[in-house]
Amino acid sequence: SSNEATCMAGPGECYTESGYGSVKAGYTPIELKVFANTHTQCRDRGHYGAEHELRCKFHTTGFGRTKPYLRPPAGSTMGFYREDNGKGFEATFIRHWSWRIGGTWVYLRVKAPNYRAARDIVNNSMNNVGNDQPLPVRFEMRSLFE
Repeated sequence: SSNEATCMAGPGECYTESGYGSVKAGYTPIELKVFANTHTQCRDRGHYGAEHELRCKFHTTGFGRTKPYLRPPAGSTMGFYREDNGKGFEATFIRHWSWRIGGTWVYLRVKAPNYRAARDIVNNSMNNVGNDQPLPVRFEMRSLFE
């Protein structure tokens, strides 16, 4: 599985020390970011109950299709957070970290009643307009009981 983004779905596949150490030889994790002078450019993917699915630009090209179908474990949340100020948003589901080798989209869901509200949740916390440098973003799982 060399140089595949699948290591983002299960960090233990890509990282040493129980998933959070250094990157294993032959693996390249996706570096999440918002490109310079823009926002995540989210597109509508449909509504699922109380969740709305988007595809948002969060990484460079070079990663193939991944299918983590990832939800946070019971008692935890997961989300995307800015490295500069810690602001971010919670995601309820990750469908794909990447869909095709030339793509830059992450496919995710947030709790929102419609596309506009979902897009605003992401863009309000990940706006990088006016910054000529990419905005580094981290993905985290957080325990509700910490």
